[in-house]
Amino acid sequence: MMFVLSNTTLAADTTINLAENKPFTYSSILNESYAGNKANDGDINTKWVSMTWAVNSNMEAEPWYQVDLGKEYNIGKIEMVAAQDWDNLRARVNFAVYVSNTEDFSTSKAVASVGYPGYAAYGTWFIELELTENYRYVRAKRTNLARDWEIAELRVFETIVEPENIAKGKISSVSSVYSAEYGSEKGNDGSKFTNWVSNDVEYSPYFQVDLGKMYRISGICVVSRRDIDLPASRTNFEIQASNSDDFTEYTVLGKKTGAAPGFGTDWRETVSDSKSYRYVRLQRINFAGQISIAELKVFEDTNKIVNSEPSAVYLSDSLVETDAPIGTVIGKLTTVDSDSGDTIFNYSLVSNGDSDSLFNISGDSLVTNSKVGYQADSNYSVVIKSSDTYGASVLDSFNIKVKSIMSTASVFINPGNYNKIEILDVQGKVHVSVYGSEIKNSDNGIDHVIQKNVVPLQPGIYVVRVFNGNGYTNRKVIR
Repeated sequence: MMFVLSNTTLAADTTINLAENKPFTYSSILNESYAGNKANDGDINTKWVSMTWAVNSNMEAEPWYQVDLGKEYNIGKIEMVAAQDWDNLRARVNFAVYVSNTEDFSTSKAVASVGYPGYAAYGTWFIELELTENYRYVRAKRTNLARDWEIAELRVFETIVEPENIAKGKISSVSSVYSAEYGSEKGNDGSKFTNWVSNDVEYSPYFQVDLGKMYRISGICVVSRRDIDLPASRTNFEIQASNSDDFTEYTVLGKKTGAAPGFGTDWRETVSDSKSYRYVRLQRINFAGQISIAELKVFEDTNKIVNSEPSAVYLSDSLVETDAPIGTVIGKLTTVDSDSGDTIFNYSLVSNGDSDSLFNISGDSLVTNSKVGYQADSNYSVVIKSSDTYGASVLDSFNIKVKSIMSTASVFINPGNYNKIEILDVQGKVHVSVYGSEIKNSDNGIDHVIQKNVVPLQPGIYVVRVFNGNGYTNRKVIR
C-alpha cells in the first residue's frame, strides 16, 4: 500500500537524513567491502551488497537491510539510491519498504511496494508518506523471491508541520505558460501533483503571487515536480519580494544556484528579513530558460508583531526664501503611524517633474537642493514617501511657496510730521501702507524710519510717498 502526502499542511523535512550513520542490520553481505554501513554513510558512491547467486547458490531469497533511527519519528519521506558504479536492473525492481517499532519487525507496516519497471538507472526512488503514528525502524526488503540486492543509500526524513501557506489560492500571474494545462493557477493551488510551466522561448520567466496584503515572511518553499524529473527547474532561480506589483523595487529573500537537489526534493529558505511584503515572485536567473514548479509556498512569521502602514506625513513649514542657500531647512517631517513601536521613519522624495532638482531630504527635514528663484505666485509640488522599519509606507504631497528675501522695510526720508507713508512699484501699485506709530525716529534724530513686516517685495525700483495731515507732501525713489 502506498501513502502519498498531498494537499495537507505536512511536509517532509528533506534537510536532515535521519538514517545517516545510524545503527543498521542486514540479512547478509557479499564481503566487508560492501558492509552494511555503506548504505547509510552519506556517500552514494559506496554501497551495501547482499550475498549473490554467483558466490552462494543456496543464498537467501528476499534479502533485507534496515536502519535504527534511535527513537520514534513521524516519517515523511523515504529514499533509496541506486548503485552508481554500474546499472543493476535487478536491484531497482521487486522490493518493499516497511516501518516498525520492533527491531525484529514482528509487527510492521508496509508503506511501499515496487515491481517492474522499477526506478531509473543510477537514480533515486522516493516515497512521501502521511502516517498517523511514529516509527523507529525502517526496513527495505526484496519481494517476489528475488535474491541478490545492492543499495547505495537508504535515507529517511522526518515530517514537520508547516505554517499556513499564505500563497495558496491567491491571485497569481506569470510571464508565460507552456499550455493551458500548466496555467498560473497550478503554481499555488495547494497540490504538488499539478504544475505551472513557462514556455520554452523565454530566458527569464517568472511566477508571481499577490498575497492580498502585506505580511512578514518567515520562509519560502518551492515544491518541485513529482511527475517527471527536471533537474534544470530545481536550480537557477531566486525569490523576490516587493510592495509594487511591477517589482520596480524588490528584495531578494533567497536564491538557488549550482547543483540541483534530487528528484522529489523541495527547496526551502528561512527568511530573516523583518520587513513586510505583499507580492512574492519566483524569478528565473542566469538566463536559464524554461522552468516549471508544482507549488510556490509562502509562510508568515506569526511570531512577529503585525505591522500597519503609516497613515500620513506632515511638514512643519512650506515656505522658502528666494535664493536661500543650498541645504536650507524648509520644514521638519513627522509621520502618523498607529503602531506604537514605529518611531523611526525613512523619508524620500518621489519623482515629481520640474521640482525634482530643487529639493532634497536630509534626515527628517525637507531642504533646498539648489537656489530657488522667485516668480509671481511661485509654488512647487513635492511628493514625500515615509517608510517604517518594516517597509510599509505612505505618500503625501506638499506645495512649497517661495517668498521674497525682503520681509521688513527700512526707508529713510526727510524729517517732517507724517501720518502715512506708502511704497509703490513703478506701475503705481501700492505694496506697503504705514501709519502713525509705525513711523519711528531714526538714531540721528533727523530722518524717519519705516519699520514693519510687509508683503514680500521682489528687489527692484519703488517709490515712497509720504503724507501729513494736509495730504501728499513728498516722495523718494528707492532701489
